Amino acid sequence: VNHWLSQQWADPKVGFVFEKAQAVGLDYRWGVYPDITASDTTFDGIFSATEGRIDPDQIRVKAGVVKATYMSSVGSRQLPTLM
Repeated sequence: VNHWLSQQWADPKVGFVFEKAQAVGLDYRWGVYPDITASDTTFDGIFSATEGRIDPDQIRVKAGVVKATYMSSVGSRQLPTLM
């Protein structure tokens, strides 16, 4: 798989879509402990997710989707009252 991924990435005619499942608010650097994830939830997380084969700086077109800026949570946790 790694060889195939490297070959496809080298072909400028092949398009890629990277999907991250976690929100930036759950990122280990900006989240509220203990409700964080261990992975990088930003575009830079592509580098570690592909084991260093794809540098996110080489991606020409990037699009991010975010929800409205309000506090929400799934499951039981205490939401912060002050930011």
